[in-house]
Amino acid sequence: MPSDILEIVVIGAHPSAGVAALVAAREREKVKLLHIMPPGESHGDRLVAINPKFADLHPALSKLKRLAGLHAVHGLTFLPDTAGGRGEFVSKSPAMLVGSFATISRSVADLEREARIDRVAPRATRIERVVDDGVAMTIDGRAIVARVVLCACDLAAEEKRLLGIASQWEPGVMHRYTHMRFKPGKGVLNLPANRTVPMSLDLAGSGAWAWLLDDGETAQLATLISKNVAAGGRGEALMQRWIAQLAAHGIVAAPARLPAASSATMLELPIGGALSAETVANRTLLIGPAGGFYSACGEDIYPNCWSAVAAAKVAVAALGEPHVQDALQSYREGWGTTLGDYLRGPQQNLKLLLPLVYRNNVMAARVAEAILFGESVVR
Repeated sequence: MPSDILEIVVIGAHPSAGVAALVAAREREKVKLLHIMPPGESHGDRLVAINPKFADLHPALSKLKRLAGLHAVHGLTFLPDTAGGRGEFVSKSPAMLVGSFATISRSVADLEREARIDRVAPRATRIERVVDDGVAMTIDGRAIVARVVLCACDLAAEEKRLLGIASQWEPGVMHRYTHMRFKPGKGVLNLPANRTVPMSLDLAGSGAWAWLLDDGETAQLATLISKNVAAGGRGEALMQRWIAQLAAHGIVAAPARLPAASSATMLELPIGGALSAETVANRTLLIGPAGGFYSACGEDIYPNCWSAVAAAKVAVAALGEPHVQDALQSYREGWGTTLGDYLRGPQQNLKLLLPLVYRNNVMAARVAEAILFGESVVR
């Protein structure tokens, strides 16, 4: 049975996959493009911090500048384990936007529909082999060949082997992200008047980071810790410790009225995974979650979609080259010199800096800017 030849196939349900499809369609008129939503892939919903420059990543995303439901945050407030001093960074303009992951996903999907991108959700899809023209696949029995694949999702072990994708992440990459979203009743929270995000950089001396996000209607407690450090049940224990710390600082006024820490949801995220992984495979570029494009503080939408923009541009350019695989190699260098710095976050030993952060707002600002904007603490 002859195969349909497609120029670019995007695989994944994450918003970064939709962004890749949108950018490819904008960069190359009448590109033969297909976006596959893999069966069973789900990212659920949670509050996420979004860089205000998200919609500026590419003209194809410009309509997202008017996206409703995003709550502006103007900085970070760093809290020690016990009540007392704290460090603050406050910006005149929004330092981040807080919104729903599901809202971002729907908005990107709406843009794909407006652009008339072929977006399918098959019952079964499989990567069969790498051929001279690209990657041979079957989708509900339909045979296709993709000249370039942009992959934003995890693949089966055999599919990874065929494409030359590593079977696992480097040690220290995987982190446990625990989050608990709720609708706070009256008097439960006493959020900072300067519209900053309360944050811990060393929760209970564990090395874990923790946040309290809110979007004006709901709030979310979250912790992030390396799996090398986390033990069984560690997510729940850290969540309880974070609630206690917020209560000690008067930010949680009624801890007993919060949901039980045992109701929290745990995810495993490859934090900064792209920095130690190979993101160029056989006729395939890894983007978003598949490439490990999470910043040091677990930021999802902006760095994952940034990688998608970079990959789509490289893929479109590679289609016009005689040796497509060789042309795809520029993806690595392209994101490495820009997005790579953003992913790294603070490189210094934060435990040594924390005493300064709590009593010196200049140092607090530098650490905050490293977390929020990827800038260096040392200047």
